[in-house]
Amino acid sequence: MSYASEELQDYFYQVDPEFSNRDRIKYDAKGGYLGSELSLGLSFPIRKNIRGFLTGTAKFHQGAANQDSPLYEKDITYSFGIGFVWRLYQSDAKASW
Repeated sequence: MSYASEELQDYFYQVDPEFSNRDRIKYDAKGGYLGSELSLGLSFPIRKNIRGFLTGTAKFHQGAANQDSPLYEKDITYSFGIGFVWRLYQSDAKASW
């Protein structure tokens, strides 16, 4: 669960009078509950110094403090990623725990 200050919530959800119009009414955002997140990731070797990864995230915003803002759009959002990491150098020294 994520909570955010009023300053951060203002950035995303506040509509100041100079930016309001008939389709986007003035709105004063407040701090509080932002949402919850579920993330999954998978990392796998491709070659000796190259690893691939896949990731996915779902964010749930139902019940958020600023759900009534005209800038609030969706209750659930998704993101996916794919990539790789190429290790250019590896030290011979190993960490000692």
